[in-house]
Amino acid sequence: MDGPSGDRTLAFRREQALRADVESAITKRISGQGSFQLRLVPDALSSQATAVMNAFAALSRPFDDIERAHLVDALRLATLEAQRHGGEHRLRIEWRLREAGKVEYSLRAERINAEENYAHWLTTEKGELFGKAADRKLVEVVESVTWPQACVAIDIGAGLGRNALWLAARGFSVIAVEPCSPFADALEQTRTLDVRQSRILDEGLVLPDAAVDLAIASQIVPHLQNTHELGAFLKKVGAALRAGAHLVLSTFLPDSGYDPEPIVRDASVAAWSTVFTREELLAASGDAELDIVSTELAVEFEQSRTDAGSWPPSRWFAGWARGGDVFGRGDGPIQLYWVHLVKKDAAPKGLGPEHVESAAGVADDDSVEPSDSP
Repeated sequence: MDGPSGDRTLAFRREQALRADVESAITKRISGQGSFQLRLVPDALSSQATAVMNAFAALSRPFDDIERAHLVDALRLATLEAQRHGGEHRLRIEWRLREAGKVEYSLRAERINAEENYAHWLTTEKGELFGKAADRKLVEVVESVTWPQACVAIDIGAGLGRNALWLAARGFSVIAVEPCSPFADALEQTRTLDVRQSRILDEGLVLPDAAVDLAIASQIVPHLQNTHELGAFLKKVGAALRAGAHLVLSTFLPDSGYDPEPIVRDASVAAWSTVFTREELLAASGDAELDIVSTELAVEFEQSRTDAGSWPPSRWFAGWARGGDVFGRGDGPIQLYWVHLVKKDAAPKGLGPEHVESAAGVADDDSVEPSDSP
């Protein structure tokens, strides 16, 4: 292109190129530091590495193929180290951007302390952590059973005491097991509970032997890591129950016909939403001498029996209970269920015939079918 018009076009293009060079040089001078926390999900390491690299690319620090491979390898090594030690972990990346330089970062697996997290939420969460009222499923079981004159209950993971205090007000001698120090301190101040500051699976926690009439474990089983811990949990609680005693727990189960793949199982553990199959639950309860009486979807059960003004019990409950922390949406193929069990060798007293038939059906079948009604 010749003439004044062509000269102006060339000059404009040159100015645009120079502007782009200046902007690139400026963005490469961005400096700073920070950290990323990644959930420990082995099958998702590649996608997590991509997300981290995209964040650095947005800061004008793109990774080449060699740097990407190094990051993925570092994530894998940290994951293997966490798995070797066992327990709950997450991956932490500490990073620094230097002017006109590459990204400097270090990566490690760090143990998660759920009790510290809950203590932090106690001071930062707006509204109720777990709700004020006792779980409606617990209320239904208590009101459906003829109890001995002096009876003992265990609240496993008692939190701030909504279930334990409700039971104590109805004449139960209540053992409140709670590992979080601020929660345990608050329970102690009520002076109505036998408070044990401990995790349920801690070896130092000794429970009564075959002397407990009722145990409640609300939102506790989703913290268990695997089927080994599920079995240990049910055996320990089952050993404390007398024949015919009741256990009410909540756990995530998959939709009928859905078999969670490894990435879903790992993601559920990392999200405190651990999912077990019905076959795994049935096997573990059988080994613990426990019969399953009924299962109900927790959200539907609780909401249908709660005043609209008191629902949801906390801002996070409904989404979490529908698998939202695992799938990022509230309609995934795993959901929180109430499971009612009884210690073998005695028929559950005071229950209607539909519950007894349900218990017999579970014992005869190979799976536990969910029920949307109590």
